[in-house]
Amino acid sequence: MTNLRQIVESVRDETGIAPCILLGNGINRFYDEGQQPIGAWLDLFFQRPIVMAGLRLNADEIVLRWLFMKRQKFCRRRNLEQPKFIQLVRESEAAENAFVNLVGGQILNCPTYDDLYR
Repeated sequence: MTNLRQIVESVRDETGIAPCILLGNGINRFYDEGQQPIGAWLDLFFQRPIVMAGLRLNADEIVLRWLFMKRQKFCRRRNLEQPKFIQLVRESEAAENAFVNLVGGQILNCPTYDDLYR
């Protein structure tokens, strides 16, 4: 089983950019390449890879859904390659995330969220 740290390191190694990490527990961290915390979350959201866990992007999270659609539009209008987006979901929720595919994301399954943090 791959944990959250390994996924983040994999994205950083693949893209050369440290991803934004969005967690359902409200602890969100944004780092630069030197692993120093930085702000300006909206710019990061639109221009950096994102790893998200604990959020299902269902109808209750309409603001996040809207932001992901705007992110996709932002990249398309500027002829930019859309930054990587990975949604970590429990295996039991995998079928509920068609929206992730719609906005160019990738879904990774895990048995439980606890497995990610080990």
